[in-house]
Amino acid sequence: MATSRKRSIDELLEPRDHSLKAGDAHFIERLLAKNHVNIVFHGHDHIYAKQDLDGIVYQEVPQPGHPLGGTRSAEEYGYKGPVFGSSGHLRVTVSPEQSTVEYVRAVVPGITRTELANATVEQRYAITPQGLK
Repeated sequence: MATSRKRSIDELLEPRDHSLKAGDAHFIERLLAKNHVNIVFHGHDHIYAKQDLDGIVYQEVPQPGHPLGGTRSAEEYGYKGPVFGSSGHLRVTVSPEQSTVEYVRAVVPGITRTELANATVEQRYAITPQGLK
């Protein structure tokens, strides 16, 4: 079980340019846990992907302005949670009781490959100080 977790955190935190050194991913994971971090927002892969590892949500932010964005790269990059193509944005609402994250789709009729209406909330989840709700 620990081996599987190690591969997941390494895959998730290792940038494509390999600028992190060996062991950095676990240092970052310990730093996040020590400081009671519940969610990490990160970007670069131009998709919506949510992954839960060891009580922390790693949220890949979508590309808001690419109406043809797909998910072909998700498996190659190691994403294992819910994955949706772009375009869209995240709406994050924070209160002392909980934080809510919503993936709001941006749809250009005739261009975007989806049957969804513009501004549809495709996924929603909440995080409380104790963890996922």
